[in-house]
Amino acid sequence: MSPFKLKLVVSIILVLVGASLGIALTKDTVHEANDSFTIDFGDYRVDNVSAVGNSNASEALMSACSRLGYVIEHNPDGSVKSIDGMPSGDDGRRWGLFTQGWDGTKCVWTEYKGDPTSLKVSDAGSMSWGLCSKGDVPAPTFDATGKSFYGLKEAKTIVCLAPSVTETVCELGYENRIIGTDRYSNYPESIQQKRDMGIITETGSYTSPNFEIIVKLNPDIVIGISSQNGHLKIAEKLNAVGITTIITSDGEDLKTVYDNTLMCGVAVGDKAKAEEVTNKLRLEVGMTQTIVSHTADRPSIMVALSPEKSPWVAGMDTYVSDIYSKAGAVNAFDKSKNPSLVEMVEGWKQINPESIVQGNPAVIIVISSFGTSQETYDKMIAELPAEWKSTDAYHNGKIYLVGDSAGDMMSRPSTRLAQLTEFIGRMVHEDAFPEVISIPKIVGSEYTDYLTYSKTL
Repeated sequence: MSPFKLKLVVSIILVLVGASLGIALTKDTVHEANDSFTIDFGDYRVDNVSAVGNSNASEALMSACSRLGYVIEHNPDGSVKSIDGMPSGDDGRRWGLFTQGWDGTKCVWTEYKGDPTSLKVSDAGSMSWGLCSKGDVPAPTFDATGKSFYGLKEAKTIVCLAPSVTETVCELGYENRIIGTDRYSNYPESIQQKRDMGIITETGSYTSPNFEIIVKLNPDIVIGISSQNGHLKIAEKLNAVGITTIITSDGEDLKTVYDNTLMCGVAVGDKAKAEEVTNKLRLEVGMTQTIVSHTADRPSIMVALSPEKSPWVAGMDTYVSDIYSKAGAVNAFDKSKNPSLVEMVEGWKQINPESIVQGNPAVIIVISSFGTSQETYDKMIAELPAEWKSTDAYHNGKIYLVGDSAGDMMSRPSTRLAQLTEFIGRMVHEDAFPEVISIPKIVGSEYTDYLTYSKTL
């Protein structure tokens, strides 16, 4: 295998192990009832309070509101109308009671339709009164294994098992508390520098964290991701020896990343900061979404891990695909938008050449692990397979090579999501922004030069 091919294969492995090809959890990994009780006002404003186990859901709510100083209003039928004046008007949201359940692969919220006075807190495990729109659920109070991340002691020392986790913890303002990371965490750049200096310890590879090294570090908390079976296994072992470990969910969409951001912040002991950062990210994504909403065109995008004849691409239910919709574009492999496709592409998947022809993307982004020079780009374009050259993207000169830190941003479901949304928004709707900034065909670690709203996160 040539060095060029080898780098491509390594790139595919490193990206895909953290993408939506996650390994399903088994029910055995779910912890017993956590007795987590929250009042969720929406927009990631969540109050976690203790509740007496033998009290029912209605009694627990009344007690919690009394301690917090919240006034409760009820509808004529006895259902909750408002808490602390929310909702203040008819915004389509209503208060409902939700409990933690198991859907066969993960823990989820389910709305409780029965009488709240007949449901005891101790029987429900995790419980939340949430102000939600139809179809929505409260913010999570438990990690991907069913472990409550509320009520943990403040974490002075942190180990991050994945690059996306490291980026999130740093964005929350706790870089100086990180004492260990996987060897691929490299953003911000100071993380790699600290590892080189020995200030931060390498705890193993992304897929195989080292139990002995982590135990020796004895951190207050370890944070991993559910798409890695190695993280699930080591979490069980670490929790068993008294090292608190939580597992964030797969980052298949923006909401999951928001939830993970809240989870990390609450778990390390700063709920206020978690809410602040999460809502800041949502606001910045919303700014790009508002700008591009006035455009009529919705170009289709293909993001590939290599310029191969049969590349791995981001299908539906991936982090980057969800960002397309916020940035004014669509996934070239979304069959609901493109009837020419024989089948929908789900998750990160290797596709056949015919799918590229059927998808006919208007924009192609190649995540590069083989350099971002003009020479590399010209060679890539010259050697593209015939199927790639049949696309609108090729004919209109809309093929981009994105590498280094920008390439990491595109493949990691982390707090750089607002930057990626603006980046793609400017790529496909350059003229829609007040300050027109052209995205070049080759982009590396200088990608923030082309951003405004999310430039500094």
